[in-house]
This record gives sequence, structure tokens and C-alpha cells, in this order.
Amino acid sequence: MIARLIGIAVPLNQNCFIALPDGDHSERFLSGCFAESIARGNVRLKIDHETPVDGRLDLFQEPNDLRFRFHVFDTTLGRQTLERVALGASRGCSIGFRHVRGGEYYRDGVHHITTAHLTEISICFRQAPLWYGTPSLVGR
Repeated sequence: MIARLIGIAVPLNQNCFIALPDGDHSERFLSGCFAESIARGNVRLKIDHETPVDGRLDLFQEPNDLRFRFHVFDTTLGRQTLERVALGASRGCSIGFRHVRGGEYYRDGVHHITTAHLTEISICFRQAPLWYGTPSLVGR
């Protein structure tokens, strides 16, 4: 490990407007929706939803957000990622997840997610994050 990246993967219990090519919608991840993913621990850190970064990811649910700590391994991509974050090039974070049948409902036009399998956390350099409540990352 050469350093850690610390950030917010996704705010919880907050509505967010999502603009997607197949249509716009609003969604809300509820507290506890990623409990199984946190326990399982099989979540990857990626760059722009594409390139996996080698390291160890720890997830923590706080009352209002899902936070992460990523221990970056000493690789070329790891060093480049840390350098870009230090320069302020990160636009925030986004997540990849799979819906769980019965783990969602709609209310007032908002997609409420009660249970989901988190597959990745992505540091966004080229694209804006889908969730706009993810502040810049901190490297330590």
C-alpha cells in the first residue's frame, strides 16, 4: 500500500436527479440498502466505471452516506490515480449496483432503493458522477 483514498460513495436518504441516455429519473438509496454488500466485501474501485484499480476497499455506512477507504497498491495505475486526485482532477464518485427483486419501490416519482448489491465505486475523472453529493476525494 502506498496511500489511502477516502470519500463518499453515495449519499443516503436523499433524492437525486439522474440524467441518463434512456431517460431521466430521480432515485434515493435508503440507509441499510448496501448492508449485504458491506458484509460481503466484494466491491471494486474503478476509474470512470471502466478500469479497476488494485488495492483493498473498506466500506462504512454512516447515518447520511456510504463512505469508503481504499488502500492503493503500488502500481503504475495506483500512482497515477493518487496523483490525479492530489491535483484535484476528480469530479466525485459514482457507483455501480444491481437491483434486488423486491428491494425497491416508487413514491412521488422517486425510485426508492431499499436493497441493492453494490458492485463498484468509481472515481470520475472524465465524466460527471451520477450522484452529485459526492465531494472530492481525500488522499492520505
